[in-house]
Amino acid sequence: MEVDGLRFSLAHTRRGEAVLRVEGGADDRVTDTDAFFRDRHPVLRPQALVPEAESTARAAEQWTRTVIERLEGERFNVITLKWWGRPRPVPSFEERHGLRGTFVGESAFLRGLARCIGLEAIEEPESDDPRADLRRRLERIDERLAAGDEFVFVHLKATDMAGHTKDPSVKRATIEALDAELGSLPTDRAIVAVTGDHATPTYPDVIHSGDPVPFLLAGPGVRADAVQSFGELECAAGILGHLRGGDVMPVLLNAADRPLFAGSRPTAFAGADGYPSLLEPLRIR
Repeated sequence: MEVDGLRFSLAHTRRGEAVLRVEGGADDRVTDTDAFFRDRHPVLRPQALVPEAESTARAAEQWTRTVIERLEGERFNVITLKWWGRPRPVPSFEERHGLRGTFVGESAFLRGLARCIGLEAIEEPESDDPRADLRRRLERIDERLAAGDEFVFVHLKATDMAGHTKDPSVKRATIEALDAELGSLPTDRAIVAVTGDHATPTYPDVIHSGDPVPFLLAGPGVRADAVQSFGELECAAGILGHLRGGDVMPVLLNAADRPLFAGSRPTAFAGADGYPSLLEPLRIR
């Protein structure tokens, strides 16, 4: 569809998710039309964050109105927009953290993100048996470490999906099933972290919440604390304190004895925090 010189094209990815591409000089500094809470605001009018984005915001508004008209009578009659952005140059994972590695998971979105920062992306589907899904991911970890990877990230959505059922017994059973498989984590030869990206409460009126999630760190040389159980309340008493997302890689790199000292700048890569593997030596004849 073309609106005011901008071409809109939609590509489905999974379930109710898709990617909308806007070509022709669009500006990505536009607010979301997705308010997340459909009982309060079914859809929002897009707003320009800067004057230069006003024409893009109005074209997105017209696109949304046209979609609603075309989908009238269907089960879903609106496509909401969120997370505007465009590809921009960013340091690779190796440039920033000094590690080469792999991302393992089902999500096309996350695998695409991994490729954007130079991680090898391996598709590992999820089934109705989360325990078997986790077992396969743990096998992948062993394979990738044996192949020489320095960093392996595995993603499993089963606990999140269990939370979205809003049935506490389903979430408890899922966590218990997965917990039984974690004994084979390679804590004897690697720094291992187990955590979640957000809390998914099982009460009906909340999608995700901002509550802290437990974070486990183990491996050779990692100092133990008194915490014996993996849970929100128990882990709150641990020696790591309350970490934020940006703290995770420095904590892992420190545990692996590969941190970049604060203030040290041996590379030109923005945000570098790991001992660099990409250096330019000064050669002397």
